[in-house]
Amino acid sequence: MRKRLPTSTFTSRPHSKDVVPRHAPIPTLLKSQRLPKNVDALKISDRGIERVLCLSREESGESVISLYTGWGQHLPMRFALGPLKLFNPYKIESDSPSSRKSAGQKRTLSAPRDLQKLLSPGLGGTFDVLDGECCRHRLQLQLAPRTVPVSKAFEICLAVLPNNVGDLLIGIWWSVCKSLLKNQVLNVEWTALVVSLFSLAAPFIDQSSVKLTDTNKPSQKATNSRQTTSQAKATKVSYPSAWDTMWNHEATRPIAKSWEAASWSWIRQSKPLSPLMIPPKPCSSTRSSSDSERIPQQLRGKSDFIPFCASFARKFTQSPIGKAANDHWRRISALENQDMRCFYLPKLLVALHLLREERKLEILSQDYSTTDVGNLTPVLAQLGHWIQWDSWNWNRGDYYDLDGGGVDQWTFEECTSTLEYLGPNASGHDKYSLRFLVLHISS
Repeated sequence: MRKRLPTSTFTSRPHSKDVVPRHAPIPTLLKSQRLPKNVDALKISDRGIERVLCLSREESGESVISLYTGWGQHLPMRFALGPLKLFNPYKIESDSPSSRKSAGQKRTLSAPRDLQKLLSPGLGGTFDVLDGECCRHRLQLQLAPRTVPVSKAFEICLAVLPNNVGDLLIGIWWSVCKSLLKNQVLNVEWTALVVSLFSLAAPFIDQSSVKLTDTNKPSQKATNSRQTTSQAKATKVSYPSAWDTMWNHEATRPIAKSWEAASWSWIRQSKPLSPLMIPPKPCSSTRSSSDSERIPQQLRGKSDFIPFCASFARKFTQSPIGKAANDHWRRISALENQDMRCFYLPKLLVALHLLREERKLEILSQDYSTTDVGNLTPVLAQLGHWIQWDSWNWNRGDYYDLDGGGVDQWTFEECTSTLEYLGPNASGHDKYSLRFLVLHISS
């Protein structure tokens, strides 16, 4: 809480450039919470994100580390200690001068069972654990994203959301990061961010009405009789081709040039040298397209990143941790007449849109318009379709369609949604809402 202090408590000097504070935070004890079975607790910080780290011991003798937010609601987050590495990548001096610096980096030891204390919190979420033999083990728990576009997006999201809602969104992002496989996606942090945003809208979508924009067929079936088709399509969405993987990996480099750039116009206008270079087409497709159109199809096909994230978000909401997050949303919305996800999701859409426009105006910013990682255009277009904002989706002639987020470059989900913004007229670009978000971002 903040309490206004009287003027007499401050001593101001004449002609001073320092601004005299009018408000000062005063800590107030609201409640005390007892955590059972905990051995020790420690506060850690990672790039501005702070959590309380608790060490507990199960009945089997296994030591478990848990994260808590004593100042608000949080999702259950537990980590069991696995094998520890003997190799220290931050060590400056080696024990034996003749040994290589990378020697022993794959050597591991079993996790100690009798952990006593949590010590020495450091930068980047690092801390020490003390075992029963008084040996210290340095561990690191990543709380904040390391990918630049993800950290920028989180900075904007946390600026427009209340503290308790922002902490809940970070907890959802942690859980999605743990459930994603590194060999399944190109960038775990960015995919987890998109899945976290889509999970806010997933409960309001009618799954039986979901269709992909390129095939006009349902992308996910609710009945068990069509499970085989869903699994085949999920496999197609989850694992991109080797060419797409290489293309996306190269496009994430800061010096990468888009295939739409003038330097690559010669290859976009050329013809295949042999029939082997022509990509196979389904039997129902016509061959009216010229050879000059097949080269761009080889360079960059339609990306199915959005359907994959939407499908994963629906699976997450049905998982135990997703159901726990839904319970938290119900508690947050208990004092209101509507689900607060319907209120915060449009704010996130407008805030991320302003971030995207600001990044386009910065000449030193990296161009993410040709890759899945860091590209907000298709993400915002899909959110705009779910919120039912006609001018904010991927329809032909709309803004995102003309700016690289259309159906020619991306595959989207077309469905029936009950998600509706009950606040001001956001579809008409409500000036008050935009001004409110701009003030939050600038602050």
